Amino acid sequence: MNNIITRGKAKLLLHKLKCSNNMFFLQYEKNEGERKHILCRLGLTEDKMLLKHNYDPTDYNSLEVFDSSLQAFIEMSISDVIFIRYNDIRYFVLPN
Repeated sequence: MNNIITRGKAKLLLHKLKCSNNMFFLQYEKNEGERKHILCRLGLTEDKMLLKHNYDPTDYNSLEVFDSSLQAFIEMSISDVIFIRYNDIRYFVLPN
């Protein structure tokens, strides 16, 4: 099943996933135009404490996810997200 959502609803969905600590699939577009499909998770507190930011990522529509295959954190802009797949539903994010 596919749904089309706006960036605002995508932020709410990502917040829900962060609070529930569930894994989900995410496809995003890198700077070079390459599309990546990853299995990731939000809100890992133990590992996140090791990273220190001099800024608040939410001020810049920045998203920090933990990529399960690379075992590393990836930081991207919410505008780079193409779709989020969670509970067998693919949520396509509308571009501005």
